[in-house]
Amino acid sequence: MNPVPLYSKTTDPYNSVLFYSGKIAFFFLLGILLLCQGGNAFSQQFQEHPFQSNLSASQYFLYNKSRPVEPEPARNYLADDILQYSPIIAVYALNAMGIEGKHRFLERTIYLAGSYVIMGATVYGLKTVIDAPRPDGSDNNSFPSGHSAIAFMGAEFFRKEYSEKSAWYGVAGYTLATTTALLRLHHNRHKPIDVAAGAVIGVLSTQIAYKLVPVVCDKLFPSRNDKSYSLQITPFMDGKKTGMVLQIRL
Repeated sequence: MNPVPLYSKTTDPYNSVLFYSGKIAFFFLLGILLLCQGGNAFSQQFQEHPFQSNLSASQYFLYNKSRPVEPEPARNYLADDILQYSPIIAVYALNAMGIEGKHRFLERTIYLAGSYVIMGATVYGLKTVIDAPRPDGSDNNSFPSGHSAIAFMGAEFFRKEYSEKSAWYGVAGYTLATTTALLRLHHNRHKPIDVAAGAVIGVLSTQIAYKLVPVVCDKLFPSRNDKSYSLQITPFMDGKKTGMVLQIRL
């Protein structure tokens, strides 16, 4: 399979109404699953909250700043930390095994870097502004979930690079990302809204990067085919010698 350059106009066959409808359904089902898991605990805590008469459900769900939370003992989250990068690792592992993706190593890495910059700026900007405490009381970096954002950014990156090979690559990437989000809930590091927001940010970051990076690269490094050049051939005769001079100006 020939590599596709950054400025390629190759279309993604999965960028159709049907595929995006499937993605909307996926996030809808994911939201139901996450809310079901955290709903009972949320309802119980809200009913017992001493300030519930002056605190709306949305404020409690996002901020929960009025209720003191005792920090939990330090725990090991190695599984979460590794699994969040698994879709990204899978892209490079498959390529190393000879299963080529849509772009060459350097090009896909530029796309990945662009996705990470967009995702990171959004996630950590929101964490700083919202300052929401974690359910375990360890710090105030709960919203949105950075692990979920990285995992779903990688899942969409995986799909972009290998969906033309098989749609199952995209399914595998999103399964790994969903597992990461569920682990963050299981470990009491986030509320459902945190991981849902992280998932949306991650997917959108990759989508934006795949649209934006080719435009930037075309501006900074225009294709050689777009460059103008001139060709001039001049014959000459000097005594016994005859010939021509070829001049090419790029």
